[in-house]
Amino acid sequence: MKKNSSTKNQKGEFDPKSDLGIENERWRMYEIPKPFDLDALADSLCNMMKNEMKVDAECIAKDSKRIVKVGNQSGYWNRIKSKTPGSLILVLEIKDGGLLFYMDHEDAGKKENPSKTGLSGLKWMASLASEAAADFTDAAVSGFSEVMGGSKTEKKLFAAVKDFVLAAWRDVKGELPDITGESRSRYVEAVDDMEFVWLVSFLRPGERIIAWLYTSTPAPGHKDIEQRYLMTSERSLLAGLSHGRPVAMQELPAEPLFVKNQVGRDDIKAGDIVFRTQLHNEDLYHEIADLPGKSPEERIREAALRNFVHAREQEGPLCYALDMMQDAVETGDDVFDALTRMYIELYREYGKSAKKDPGLIPSYLEKMFTTPETTALLAKVRDPDAIRKWANRWELNQFEKIALCRAIQKENPEDSHMASLLTSLIIEKRDEAKAGKKNEAFSITMDLLYAENLIFCGREKDAEQILSERLSSLPDESYLELLPSGDSDLTRGEGGMRIRITFLKLLARARGSRDAPDPKTMAMLAGLQPLVPDRLRRLASLSHGEIRRRAETLLHIMESPGWETAGDSDKPIEAKRVAALSSADIENRLRHPASREGTALRKLQNFVAAKKSPDHQMLKTYAKRVNPDEYPDLMRSIVDGSSMLGIPSVEAYISFGDLNTGIKGFEGDPPFILIGGDHLNLKSDYYMRPSEIRFNIGAELAHIRYKHERITNQEVWEGVFDKAMSAIEFVPLVGGYIGKIGRLGKVAGHASDLAKYAGNFQKYVGRARDITNTVQGFYQGGVSGAKKGANEKEGRESDLVGAFSEMQFTSDRAALLLCDDPAAAVGAIFKGSARLRPELPVLKEYGLKMFLERTGESGELMFQEIAMRIAALFSFYLSEDYAELRKSVISG
Repeated sequence: MKKNSSTKNQKGEFDPKSDLGIENERWRMYEIPKPFDLDALADSLCNMMKNEMKVDAECIAKDSKRIVKVGNQSGYWNRIKSKTPGSLILVLEIKDGGLLFYMDHEDAGKKENPSKTGLSGLKWMASLASEAAADFTDAAVSGFSEVMGGSKTEKKLFAAVKDFVLAAWRDVKGELPDITGESRSRYVEAVDDMEFVWLVSFLRPGERIIAWLYTSTPAPGHKDIEQRYLMTSERSLLAGLSHGRPVAMQELPAEPLFVKNQVGRDDIKAGDIVFRTQLHNEDLYHEIADLPGKSPEERIREAALRNFVHAREQEGPLCYALDMMQDAVETGDDVFDALTRMYIELYREYGKSAKKDPGLIPSYLEKMFTTPETTALLAKVRDPDAIRKWANRWELNQFEKIALCRAIQKENPEDSHMASLLTSLIIEKRDEAKAGKKNEAFSITMDLLYAENLIFCGREKDAEQILSERLSSLPDESYLELLPSGDSDLTRGEGGMRIRITFLKLLARARGSRDAPDPKTMAMLAGLQPLVPDRLRRLASLSHGEIRRRAETLLHIMESPGWETAGDSDKPIEAKRVAALSSADIENRLRHPASREGTALRKLQNFVAAKKSPDHQMLKTYAKRVNPDEYPDLMRSIVDGSSMLGIPSVEAYISFGDLNTGIKGFEGDPPFILIGGDHLNLKSDYYMRPSEIRFNIGAELAHIRYKHERITNQEVWEGVFDKAMSAIEFVPLVGGYIGKIGRLGKVAGHASDLAKYAGNFQKYVGRARDITNTVQGFYQGGVSGAKKGANEKEGRESDLVGAFSEMQFTSDRAALLLCDDPAAAVGAIFKGSARLRPELPVLKEYGLKMFLERTGESGELMFQEIAMRIAALFSFYLSEDYAELRKSVISG
């Protein structure tokens, strides 16, 4: 920034540099009040030098001047005193109502007049000190520079004079404004000491500086003095200052400035007065051009606003804005002044950290708007559009506006007044989201917030329409059910189809009430979180008939130790005629949603079905064919399952020895199922009850029907994989075993081809995950949303995991439809797995929920893949698809 020029002016006014040879940094001229006690100032300076700086000082009156002579210091200076002919002199003089104060060094040849050769005199004195005391030359020179004219001494003297002048003004005007904080404003350019004293003396009580900007227009009659543009909370003017004293003042009208854009400096018109910006501050004038036309209160608020909006990342303007809003809070009663002050405080505290974490400010803003203080303030607001106007005026970003809506609605869910304050803001953001058409997550979030707002405003029917429409067009999250996330506990409601779950929660409320949500929607919600006991419990309490029975069944399995009783599971299979499902039902409703027509996995399924089935007929030579009279329940299950799925002539064989556990189905002509003998032995720990056998038979028949076996079961008997492991257990090993399988030929080729087709699946999974995480981040807090689980699988392994999970989940659906017993299904899954069979005592002792919650030494969930499989199974059990398919299968 430019400093005041000290060149001789055109009117011949006194100029310290031209008249005395004093450099610019070594003089000041302050505007002083009348009367002013020059002698008191001189005495005060002498006393300060003697008492505080411990040097000799005396005051000499000469004509209109007061000369303060600063002598030598004790200690080192006593030893060179006789060879030190000079001292620091300070000259004080009143000229034309201003205090002129300058300093220099007196030398031996010029004791009566201030020296024009202060620097040479200083060097000469230092050389004398060196001759007299070579052993402490450095200390002597340093000490002399420090005490006899060094920067610290001179600054202290200037500060003392400044304080004395300000005290004199205080005696005349009373309390003076402290403009130190205002110098931090974006619109206050550099203020030197002389301008500072003038500004303090010029301002009225309570008047605040809004702008102090340089112009390139000279003061009238003083072409060498550039004017300053001063805007306060009350006035607007141009000031021409010479050595800290006004030589020209032009009051400007209380109306907006007209700033004309042009090449070079911009012209500014205020009434009939025209002046010009400097090149560096044109934008600053444009930003505040409208402020002179506003009231004092509005000027203060707008000054805070412009500093915040245009420089919120800078500490100075932020602090200035905070000071201005504190003034507004103390002098006014606008509710939003207090809210604004708190909002700016957030940026002052966390603005720097927010550069790395964009969710930081929104999270703190949400906390700010959930305090009792804020709630009490908002309760006073009567303009339903006030929050929208405030958020736009202070330029809250997208994340902050959503956090604001989220906080107010969720802190006061039953307060229709609070909800009504947000409606216009939410509608505006929702319209922006629709117009954008690119950010699907943002659009989904705004639909959620709007529906929630409508419910809180008592407009449930409108909310139901929005929720229903959006539910039908949500991105397919069914892919996410196929991939495990290491930190998502499904028994606590984590993971799963989170967007759909959130919509259903609101829909249940919109269709019912807070205390009695819609049972049908609650059934859909429980189906998405079937391992959460509270969901099942609520569904059972709200429902009747078949839905209630199913909810109570699953709740018993989840929470009750010893749920696997001998009762129903030991009963022989009831003789009911099983009807065949239609081809449409098999290909769509029975399949897991992720592989239905039009999905990414359907292409993969078509690829699998097109592969040639391997020949496993040799396995029959190591097994015994099942005698229908000996195992009637087993044969009935095979017949019923084959009939249900449209599979003709399926044979059954029992294996023994090393192959005495596990149940596997194989394609062939005819297809056959191989059953480990231990599962039919009443004395074996792995004995399966009829309903459990029926579940496993149904699963294997489904694998055959959907041709999964062409990929999943190849070469298992050669020892590549444990034959007893279910597909879901087989999945996590696929990626690591691709190389080992390679030596077996067929499997390697099929698995590699499968991975290529499954890559399409990974793309859909990634999109669904990104949208889900972003919506959750917007709607529930933060910005980026939930983090990926530590064990989430990526790349080709993720593709294969998803593909095999879908195959298993689809076969489980067919199996449950056949056995109609979820307890038997859980037992069958555990007994059919080499990994899970040792865990059966734990399962029976503590129940399914506690078993699935078990964690390892590092806190990871130990059985998340099994939790996913059972969750998918229970979800199907609660669905309308299950109810309708079961009716189709059982005809009598």
